[in-house]
Amino acid sequence: MRFHGQTIGSTGKANILIISIFDFCTGMRKKESTYFRNKVVLITGSSRGIGKTLAWQLGKMGARVVLNGRTPDRLKVLEEEMRLEQVEVKGVLADVTVPDDCERMIREVLDHYGRIDILVNMAGLSMKGEAADLHPDVYRMTMETNYLGAVYPTLAALPHIRVSKGSILFISSVSALMGFSQFSAYCASKMSLTALAESLRLEMTDTGVYIGIIYISFTENEEGKTILDTRSRLVRKKEVYVGKMDYVSREKVARSIIRQLARRRYRVNPSFYGKFLSFMKRFFPRLSFSILHMARRKGII
Repeated sequence: MRFHGQTIGSTGKANILIISIFDFCTGMRKKESTYFRNKVVLITGSSRGIGKTLAWQLGKMGARVVLNGRTPDRLKVLEEEMRLEQVEVKGVLADVTVPDDCERMIREVLDHYGRIDILVNMAGLSMKGEAADLHPDVYRMTMETNYLGAVYPTLAALPHIRVSKGSILFISSVSALMGFSQFSAYCASKMSLTALAESLRLEMTDTGVYIGIIYISFTENEEGKTILDTRSRLVRKKEVYVGKMDYVSREKVARSIIRQLARRRYRVNPSFYGKFLSFMKRFFPRLSFSILHMARRKGII
């Protein structure tokens, strides 16, 4: 191999490869640090949890962050805290399960900033309970929040994101890769986002609009997190998402989302657990079912 007119041996080749990889990674990190500067980023469901963490990280990278939530006090406090840290931020009170609210939310963003560059469909609702014990409203409420709560903001924002050639990211879950016991309504709602993202990606191929979906793993709960019980009542969640299984920090999940947006990758499955699930379901479907069945019997999941 010749490099700048000199013959290079195997050791030299390895060194050049390492340097090239290092330069590539350094360049990608630099791109991520500047990519969001002055971009208008709307994050639904961002007054708490992963959405809140993502808002903070993007704000510190120079993004113009639009917060969204349904609790006025919580939204106002977060907005004031971020402003004190010199983050350019605006809070919009809106319920993403109501189409008129979503239309108003997008109008407020446009009135304030004049455009929208990125929409992150983060708002979500979880549940727990055997399917036979669930009230039908659990399925309705979960689907309204996790699926329609992504559809409505997307429809309202899409014409304006086409103008900016911006991005729409759907936050899904490893629960969309395979059904889990006691989470049937949640799994179904998250699986539906895959079909939505795939269809939109095809329709937006020649428009310059980026469509993406990320399957986040079991993530640490924020104190006070609520889920639906079997009777469709919101109750405070006491335990980690899946019993004895390790969970990922909200900060790590937010960094994965930022990396995906900056690189405009369609489908990201960042966790080892998610990659393992996807691999097992594709190549060993019977074995993966047996493993989940055994885990359920032992109370692991």
